[in-house]
Amino acid sequence: MKASKRLWKVLRTKTQRKNSGATYDRKSKSRYRRGNNHLHLGFCWLCTLGTKRLSVDDRLIPSLFSKFKHSVNDLRFSNFSIYDIETKYPSEWEVRLKQGSKKDDGSVIFCPSKSPQCIYIGWGELAKAKSRFGSHKEQAEDSLKRMVKEKKHSRMGVSLLGQRTLIVNGHEAFENHFKAITGDYHMVLPFFTKGIEHEVHSVFLHCEDSGRFLVLVADGPPEDSNELNDMFQQTLDSLRCHI
Repeated sequence: MKASKRLWKVLRTKTQRKNSGATYDRKSKSRYRRGNNHLHLGFCWLCTLGTKRLSVDDRLIPSLFSKFKHSVNDLRFSNFSIYDIETKYPSEWEVRLKQGSKKDDGSVIFCPSKSPQCIYIGWGELAKAKSRFGSHKEQAEDSLKRMVKEKKHSRMGVSLLGQRTLIVNGHEAFENHFKAITGDYHMVLPFFTKGIEHEVHSVFLHCEDSGRFLVLVADGPPEDSNELNDMFQQTLDSLRCHI
Protein backbone atom coordinates (compact mmCIF):
# COMPACT_ATOMS: atom_id res chain seq x y z
CA MET A 1 0.00 0.00 0.00
CA LYS A 2 2.81 2.39 0.91
CA ALA A 3 4.62 1.54 -2.32
CA SER A 4 1.49 2.34 -4.35
CA LYS A 5 1.09 5.70 -2.62
CA ARG A 6 4.76 6.51 -3.21
CA LEU A 7 4.47 5.61 -6.91
CA TRP A 8 1.34 7.74 -7.30
CA LYS A 9 3.11 10.69 -5.68
CA VAL A 10 6.08 10.35 -8.04
CA LEU A 11 3.86 10.05 -11.11
CA ARG A 12 1.76 13.03 -10.07
CA THR A 13 4.87 15.15 -9.47
CA LYS A 14 6.31 14.20 -12.88
CA THR A 15 3.02 14.97 -14.58
CA GLN A 16 2.83 18.39 -12.93
CA ARG A 17 6.41 19.16 -13.98
CA LYS A 18 5.77 17.98 -17.54
CA ASN A 19 2.56 19.96 -17.84
CA SER A 20 3.98 23.15 -16.42
CA GLY A 21 7.40 22.87 -18.05
CA ALA A 22 8.79 24.07 -14.74
CA THR A 23 11.89 23.27 -12.76
CA TYR A 24 10.59 22.70 -9.25
CA ASP A 25 12.50 24.49 -6.53
CA ARG A 26 12.04 22.52 -3.30
CA LYS A 27 13.31 25.30 -1.04
CA SER A 28 11.12 28.13 -2.31
CA LYS A 29 8.38 25.90 -3.78
CA SER A 30 8.44 28.24 -6.74
CA ARG A 31 7.71 27.35 -10.37
CA TYR A 32 9.26 30.53 -11.73
CA ARG A 33 12.75 28.99 -11.88
CA ARG A 34 12.61 27.01 -15.05
CA GLY A 35 14.63 26.37 -18.20
CA ASN A 36 11.82 26.12 -20.75
CA ASN A 37 10.02 29.40 -20.03
CA HIS A 38 6.69 27.83 -21.02
CA LEU A 39 4.68 30.37 -19.05
CA HIS A 40 5.85 33.01 -21.54
CA LEU A 41 4.33 31.16 -24.48
CA GLY A 42 0.80 32.21 -23.59
CA PHE A 43 1.75 35.87 -24.03
CA CYS A 44 3.55 35.14 -27.29
CA TRP A 45 0.58 33.22 -28.70
CA LEU A 46 -1.84 36.00 -27.79
CA CYS A 47 0.42 38.55 -29.46
CA THR A 48 0.25 36.79 -32.82
CA LEU A 49 -2.92 36.08 -34.79
CA GLY A 50 -3.93 33.55 -32.15
CA THR A 51 -4.73 30.78 -34.64
CA LYS A 52 -2.60 28.11 -32.97
CA ARG A 53 -0.50 27.67 -29.87
CA LEU A 54 3.26 27.82 -30.00
CA SER A 55 5.28 24.62 -30.01
CA VAL A 56 8.97 24.99 -29.24
CA ASP A 57 11.54 22.59 -30.61
CA ASP A 58 13.56 21.00 -27.81
CA ARG A 59 16.77 21.30 -29.80
CA LEU A 60 18.86 24.17 -28.47
CA ILE A 61 21.46 26.18 -30.31
CA PRO A 62 24.36 26.55 -27.80
CA SER A 63 25.59 30.02 -26.90
CA LEU A 64 29.11 31.19 -27.69
CA PHE A 65 29.97 32.69 -24.32
CA SER A 66 29.58 31.18 -20.88
CA LYS A 67 30.06 34.11 -18.51
CA PHE A 68 26.98 36.28 -17.91
CA LYS A 69 27.45 39.95 -17.08
CA HIS A 70 24.48 41.84 -15.67
CA SER A 71 25.53 45.19 -17.12
CA VAL A 72 24.04 45.56 -20.61
CA ASN A 73 26.97 47.77 -21.63
CA ASP A 74 29.35 44.89 -20.89
CA LEU A 75 27.08 42.15 -22.23
CA ARG A 76 28.18 40.52 -25.46
CA PHE A 77 25.67 40.11 -28.29
CA SER A 78 25.60 37.58 -31.10
CA ASN A 79 23.99 37.84 -34.51
CA PHE A 80 20.87 35.85 -35.34
CA SER A 81 19.69 35.47 -38.93
CA ILE A 82 16.95 33.41 -40.53
CA TYR A 83 14.73 33.93 -43.60
CA ASP A 84 15.99 37.50 -44.17
CA ILE A 85 15.30 38.43 -40.53
CA GLU A 86 18.35 39.60 -38.61
CA THR A 87 18.85 40.83 -35.06
CA LYS A 88 21.19 40.65 -32.06
CA TYR A 89 20.65 38.75 -28.83
CA PRO A 90 22.73 38.24 -25.66
CA SER A 91 25.40 35.68 -26.50
CA GLU A 92 24.89 34.02 -23.14
CA TRP A 93 21.30 33.14 -23.99
CA GLU A 94 19.91 30.04 -25.67
CA VAL A 95 18.08 30.17 -28.99
CA ARG A 96 14.92 28.12 -29.41
CA LEU A 97 13.46 27.99 -32.88
CA LYS A 98 9.86 26.91 -33.33
CA GLN A 99 9.72 23.53 -35.02
CA GLY A 100 8.52 23.82 -38.60
CA SER A 101 9.28 27.53 -38.91
CA LYS A 102 9.36 28.80 -42.48
CA LYS A 103 9.79 32.12 -44.26
CA ASP A 104 6.17 33.26 -43.98
CA ASP A 105 5.32 31.69 -40.60
CA GLY A 106 7.57 31.06 -37.62
CA SER A 107 9.02 32.22 -34.35
CA VAL A 108 12.11 32.11 -32.18
CA ILE A 109 12.71 32.60 -28.45
CA PHE A 110 15.90 33.88 -26.82
CA CYS A 111 16.25 33.11 -23.11
CA PRO A 112 18.78 32.35 -20.38
CA SER A 113 18.95 28.69 -19.35
CA LYS A 114 17.88 29.35 -15.75
CA SER A 115 15.95 32.59 -15.75
CA PRO A 116 12.33 33.65 -16.33
CA GLN A 117 13.39 36.33 -18.83
CA CYS A 118 12.82 35.86 -22.55
CA ILE A 119 12.67 37.75 -25.84
CA TYR A 120 10.37 36.39 -28.53
CA ILE A 121 10.16 37.18 -32.25
CA GLY A 122 7.26 35.87 -34.31
CA TRP A 123 6.37 36.48 -37.94
CA GLY A 124 3.53 35.61 -40.31
CA GLU A 125 1.89 36.44 -43.61
CA LEU A 126 1.02 40.12 -43.85
CA ALA A 127 -2.00 39.36 -46.06
CA LYS A 128 -3.57 37.29 -43.27
CA ALA A 129 -3.00 40.05 -40.74
CA LYS A 130 -4.46 42.70 -43.04
CA SER A 131 -7.55 40.54 -43.65
CA ARG A 132 -8.32 40.91 -39.94
CA PHE A 133 -6.72 44.22 -38.93
CA GLY A 134 -6.59 47.58 -40.63
CA SER A 135 -3.13 48.40 -39.26
CA HIS A 136 -0.35 47.20 -36.99
CA LYS A 137 -1.80 49.37 -34.21
CA GLU A 138 -5.18 47.69 -34.50
CA GLN A 139 -3.45 44.28 -34.31
CA ALA A 140 -1.56 45.37 -31.18
CA GLU A 141 -4.71 46.62 -29.47
CA ASP A 142 -6.56 43.43 -30.38
CA SER A 143 -3.85 41.29 -28.78
CA LEU A 144 -4.17 43.31 -25.57
CA LYS A 145 -7.95 42.86 -25.54
CA ARG A 146 -7.55 39.11 -25.98
CA MET A 147 -5.01 39.07 -23.16
CA VAL A 148 -7.53 40.71 -20.82
CA LYS A 149 -10.28 38.28 -21.87
CA GLU A 150 -8.09 35.17 -21.56
CA LYS A 151 -9.36 33.41 -18.44
CA LYS A 152 -6.02 32.44 -16.92
CA HIS A 153 -4.83 36.07 -17.12
CA SER A 154 -8.08 37.90 -16.35
CA ARG A 155 -8.53 35.90 -13.15
CA MET A 156 -5.30 37.28 -11.74
CA GLY A 157 -5.15 40.68 -13.44
CA VAL A 158 -3.73 42.58 -16.42
CA SER A 159 -2.84 46.27 -16.13
CA LEU A 160 -1.73 48.53 -18.98
CA LEU A 161 1.38 50.59 -18.17
CA GLY A 162 1.68 52.45 -21.46
CA GLN A 163 1.51 52.47 -25.24
CA ARG A 164 3.69 54.24 -27.78
CA THR A 165 4.53 54.54 -31.46
CA LEU A 166 8.13 53.88 -32.51
CA ILE A 167 10.21 53.24 -35.62
CA VAL A 168 11.78 49.80 -36.16
CA ASN A 169 13.93 49.23 -39.28
CA GLY A 170 12.21 52.13 -41.02
CA HIS A 171 8.69 50.86 -40.24
CA GLU A 172 6.19 52.48 -37.91
CA ALA A 173 5.55 50.10 -35.00
CA PHE A 174 3.27 50.10 -31.97
CA GLU A 175 4.15 48.91 -28.47
CA ASN A 176 2.01 47.66 -25.59
CA HIS A 177 3.62 47.77 -22.14
CA PHE A 178 1.68 45.97 -19.43
CA LYS A 179 1.85 43.90 -16.28
CA ALA A 180 0.09 40.58 -15.90
CA ILE A 181 -0.21 37.96 -13.21
CA THR A 182 -0.47 34.28 -14.02
CA GLY A 183 -1.16 31.28 -11.82
CA ASP A 184 -0.17 27.65 -12.18
CA TYR A 185 -3.52 26.02 -12.94
CA HIS A 186 -1.97 22.55 -13.15
CA MET A 187 -1.96 22.52 -9.37
CA VAL A 188 -4.64 20.48 -7.59
CA LEU A 189 -5.96 23.57 -5.76
CA PRO A 190 -5.29 26.49 -8.15
CA PHE A 191 -7.20 29.02 -6.06
CA PHE A 192 -4.50 28.76 -3.42
CA THR A 193 -1.69 29.25 -5.92
CA LYS A 194 0.39 32.40 -5.56
CA GLY A 195 0.35 34.52 -8.70
CA ILE A 196 3.47 35.08 -10.81
CA GLU A 197 4.08 38.64 -11.95
CA HIS A 198 5.17 39.45 -15.50
CA GLU A 199 6.14 42.77 -17.04
CA VAL A 200 5.74 42.60 -20.81
CA HIS A 201 6.67 44.77 -23.80
CA SER A 202 5.10 43.71 -27.11
CA VAL A 203 5.92 45.47 -30.39
CA PHE A 204 3.95 45.03 -33.64
CA LEU A 205 4.95 46.06 -37.14
CA HIS A 206 3.92 45.38 -40.75
CA CYS A 207 6.73 44.94 -43.28
CA GLU A 208 5.48 45.59 -46.80
CA ASP A 209 8.94 44.84 -48.23
CA SER A 210 8.88 41.20 -47.09
CA GLY A 211 5.10 40.72 -47.02
CA ARG A 212 5.19 39.76 -43.33
CA PHE A 213 4.04 41.08 -39.98
CA LEU A 214 6.38 40.82 -36.99
CA VAL A 215 5.71 40.67 -33.27
CA LEU A 216 8.52 41.15 -30.74
CA VAL A 217 7.94 40.44 -27.06
CA ALA A 218 10.06 40.92 -23.95
CA ASP A 219 8.71 39.10 -20.88
CA GLY A 220 10.16 38.82 -17.39
CA PRO A 221 9.63 39.59 -13.70
CA PRO A 222 9.12 43.28 -12.80
CA GLU A 223 12.32 43.42 -10.75
CA ASP A 224 14.34 42.66 -13.90
CA SER A 225 12.39 45.03 -16.17
CA ASN A 226 15.10 47.68 -16.60
CA GLU A 227 17.79 45.18 -17.55
CA LEU A 228 15.47 43.24 -19.87
CA ASN A 229 14.17 46.41 -21.49
CA ASP A 230 17.74 47.51 -22.31
CA MET A 231 18.45 44.15 -23.95
CA PHE A 232 15.12 44.29 -25.79
CA GLN A 233 16.02 47.72 -27.13
CA GLN A 234 19.24 46.25 -28.54
CA THR A 235 17.13 43.62 -30.31
CA LEU A 236 14.81 46.30 -31.72
CA ASP A 237 17.63 48.59 -32.81
CA SER A 238 19.47 45.79 -34.63
CA LEU A 239 16.38 44.21 -36.24
CA ARG A 240 16.35 43.84 -40.00
CA CYS A 241 13.06 42.41 -41.29
CA HIS A 242 13.86 42.61 -45.01
CA ILE A 243 16.86 42.86 -47.32
